[in-house]
Amino acid sequence: ADKKAGGQDWSHLKGAVLCHACYCRYKKRGTLERFHGEKRWDESGRKCANVNCDQPHRTHKFVEIDADTTAGGQDWGGLAGCTLCHACYQRYRLRGRLDRVGPPSPKRRKSRTDDSSGSDSSS
Repeated sequence: ADKKAGGQDWSHLKGAVLCHACYCRYKKRGTLERFHGEKRWDESGRKCANVNCDQPHRTHKFVEIDADTTAGGQDWGGLAGCTLCHACYQRYRLRGRLDRVGPPSPKRRKSRTDDSSGSDSSS
């Protein structure tokens, strides 16, 4: 009897040795072929609500913001009812803002070059 893991027909691979990644790919999709096309973008016609978004239509995932959104401990109230691309959603979730420039996030540590306290004791 041929092995039927994942509901696939493995008979033509009899005696073959597969790495874990190839085994999982074949078990899941029934092929050893890797996807080598253009990235698959969401083609629903939706658009990111961030007016400064670099690619408002090109994303793998859109996130609908509602009044109950609390991700990242941010205040999402001003964005309730908006749709954000995945990149803008993650930026707001992590930094609490949609812009890509500006002062560093409070969670980011100061670099050594930023320490200009002038506390050099060699005077």
